Amino acid sequence: MKILSFVYGEHSCGLAVIENGRPKYCYEEDRFSRVKSSTDWKNLFFRFPILSMYELQYKNQENINDFDVYLFPKIYGIDGATDQFLSKISKQCNFYIDVDKIKSKSFEYDHHGSHCALAYYTSGFFNKKCLVVSIDALGCNHSAKYYLGENGKMKYIDGIDGGRLSYGTYYAMLTELLGFQRLKDEGKVVGMSSHGEIIDDLYNIFTNVIGPLDGIKTRKFKDNFDGQMFIDFYTEFFKLVGSRFYKNTKTLNNIAAVGQLAFENSICELLNKLHDLYADYDHVCLSGGIFANVKLNKRINELTWVKEVYITPSMGDEGLPLGSGLLYNSSNNNQDVFRLNDVYFGSDYSGLEIQDTINCENFVDKIVCEDLDIDKVAQLLDQQHIIGLFQGRMEYGPRALGNRTILADARKVEAYNKLNDRLNRNDCMPFAPVVLEEYAVDIFKIEKSRYTAEFMTMLYETKSEWHDRIPSALHPIDKTARIQIVHETKNKLLYDILKSFYIRTGVPVLINTSFNVHEEPIVCWPENAMNHLVNGIVDYLIIENKLYSLKK
Repeated sequence: MKILSFVYGEHSCGLAVIENGRPKYCYEEDRFSRVKSSTDWKNLFFRFPILSMYELQYKNQENINDFDVYLFPKIYGIDGATDQFLSKISKQCNFYIDVDKIKSKSFEYDHHGSHCALAYYTSGFFNKKCLVVSIDALGCNHSAKYYLGENGKMKYIDGIDGGRLSYGTYYAMLTELLGFQRLKDEGKVVGMSSHGEIIDDLYNIFTNVIGPLDGIKTRKFKDNFDGQMFIDFYTEFFKLVGSRFYKNTKTLNNIAAVGQLAFENSICELLNKLHDLYADYDHVCLSGGIFANVKLNKRINELTWVKEVYITPSMGDEGLPLGSGLLYNSSNNNQDVFRLNDVYFGSDYSGLEIQDTINCENFVDKIVCEDLDIDKVAQLLDQQHIIGLFQGRMEYGPRALGNRTILADARKVEAYNKLNDRLNRNDCMPFAPVVLEEYAVDIFKIEKSRYTAEFMTMLYETKSEWHDRIPSALHPIDKTARIQIVHETKNKLLYDILKSFYIRTGVPVLINTSFNVHEEPIVCWPENAMNHLVNGIVDYLIIENKLYSLKK
């Protein structure tokens, strides 16, 4: 069974190929368009994955007419989706498309069902009883759905419909209150929240706006008006502060802290209520946009009844094409639970393509190329150089996990400021560490949920003796870290660099941040990576088995 599934709109855009129950290709359109999905949202631009389909057909020789099943988002309908999308593909990519054939094999997919299928079927929780939860702003008139996962089957329990408070919309409100953009800057709010203090009066406003749970649902709005939350919050907020809403750093940090805490407490209460109803289900599978919130995920992992948590690496709507394929298979009793070895499902580039990039006039007279020497790379990192790493297939999801990555030394506080300056990043967002798998538990408090730590989706506390040894990879206040555990069998080049750095310095940790400057998508092509070298974003660049630097 070979499935081609799509997501598109003003928020997320991409596609996935699922073959025999496993991901084969997963593309996010912003990597090719070089326009972040948050920019599309801001500009109300409706985007189809035209460039992703072009890449799939011309580069990877996957003909659009040759699939067994086609899946489209339910919200837009089959006819509207196929007519517009297929017409655009045919015109812009010069494909022959058998529209009638594709329509005859096309189905709509459920938003939260797809999120949950992705979380459950890639969890690796074989023979476990799983509570499977998806929560985001809204999809198919629900902001959340809950399933039970057991023996390779998902059973629907309940959900939160569109007439009730949405946790995703709540966090969008908090993000905008702090002067940021929703669907783009939520990570800044998470980082800020640990800098703030809990002010009781403020906290009460946020908890009152969320309201008490109605069983395993959030509170219902009068007349199903989702703007009611904004009216309720701003009314109570300005009753408290009057006209004195001073947007200084301390005030904003305090708002982030109380808003985050109220959010965490309510969601943990919801999960506890689900556990009260289904006490045997002690493995938790999570997907949906709110679970990009690593601080929330840490709180969930700390619930005493939870044996293990798995958060989908592509937890946002970019994960819907893959999840929908797994959901379709499961509805036909043809999907097993498996464990992801990695999420390198994007395109890779041949030696010839890389050489063509290097030989172009923009780079040929500016760079020096040498064979890759891992020990030299470790030495350069020890000397405080910043190194770009471009290898293999692109990562799927929001995290750079070693194939489109920037590496730096975590031991020096100066590295934090240097990277922020180079990348034009916000200084409240901590960088994340990569760590050799054999030393991870020596440095971080990983008592459970080790698998999800391979994908940078969870915060862990750092052991006190390491606080001063890797300061640039930790949150400066609470000393937590959003870690990626690196295995030799899963990313050998990154593992070898870490190993050599450890032998040289005694520290098996490096900073890993995504290979892009702020406001740009993660690099896609060798040309993007080379531009970062030429423009001084990175000091050295690894592409496959070569090391590049600028001519002196």
